[in-house]
Amino acid sequence: WPGAIEVFKVMEWVFGLLFTVELVLKVTGMGIRFFAETWNLLDLAIVACWLFSSLGASQLPKDAMLLRLARLGRLLRLLKLVRTIKVFDSLYLMTTAIQGSMLMLFWSVAVLT
Repeated sequence: WPGAIEVFKVMEWVFGLLFTVELVLKVTGMGIRFFAETWNLLDLAIVACWLFSSLGASQLPKDAMLLRLARLGRLLRLLKLVRTIKVFDSLYLMTTAIQGSMLMLFWSVAVLT
């Protein structure tokens, strides 16, 4: 589809900036408690990698596949919410299956790159 590359670049910037704003607001609101949660540290690493790759401050080793996998891991945070809502039983089953296959996915990416 013509113009798809431009749309994806714009969407990457939009979501990257939204995640950056979310991170800044969390650090401001939570203070030192922000660093106590593992999920927050994962968010910080993902946003930092995105900033480095987007602003050209440094060249990341390998391509952005590992960054994409980390973003997928960020989506697994929804499991906390899904566990509390019984309506999403099938979604919970699917996300736990994805979570269980993350190690295999990691090694597949490592072998292919």
